[in-house]
Amino acid sequence: YSPGAEQAGQRTLKNTALALLMADPDDEVMTLALEQAETAGNMTDEAAAVSLIAAADRPERTQVLADFYDKWRGAPLVVNKWLAWQAISGVRGTLARIEELTGHEAFDIKNPNKVRALVGAFAMENLGAFHSGDGAGYDFFFARIRELDPLNPQVAARLLTATENWRRLEPGRQALLKARLDELKGTSGLSKNVYEMATRLAE
Repeated sequence: YSPGAEQAGQRTLKNTALALLMADPDDEVMTLALEQAETAGNMTDEAAAVSLIAAADRPERTQVLADFYDKWRGAPLVVNKWLAWQAISGVRGTLARIEELTGHEAFDIKNPNKVRALVGAFAMENLGAFHSGDGAGYDFFFARIRELDPLNPQVAARLLTATENWRRLEPGRQALLKARLDELKGTSGLSKNVYEMATRLAE
C-alpha cells in the first residue's frame, strides 16, 4: 500500500469498475466485492466494497455490515460511515432498518455527527425512501426532529432543510409533507429555532 498518486489512481479506477458491476450484481460480482471487503489492506478499498454491498439487495449484505461494525466499532468516524451507508441504501426494508438503528449502540441522538450520518443522510440522500408515497419516511423524520429539538435545536432546525423543496414534489407528496410541517410548527414547547424554520418552510 502507498498513499501516492499512482496507487491512489489505481484504487479509484478499480473501485469505480466495481461500482459499475455492483449496479446489478450477480453471484460472480458479489464474490469479487466480498473478497475485497474481507481482504482489503486499506480503508479505501474496504469501505468501497462494504458500501457497495450495503446498497445491494443481496442476502450477504447483513453479515458483511455486521462484520464491518464489529471490526471498526471503536472508530467513530468509520461507524458514522457505516450508519450513512445503511441510511442511503435503496434496498427493501431500509426504513425499518433505519428505525432499528436509532436503538443501536452505534447511534446516539445526542451526538450531532451520528444524527447527521443516519437521519440527515436518509432525508437528504435517500429520496426514494424519504419520499415514499405512504408518508412513512416523513413520519420517521419528523419524529426524530421532535426528539432532537429539546436536545439540540440548532441541528434539528438544520435538518429541516431537507424538506425545503416540498413544492417541487407531485401534489400527493406535497400535501403529505406540508401537513407534517404544519403539524410540527403547531407543536407546543417547540424551540424558537425549529418553530421559525418550520414556519418559513411551510409558508
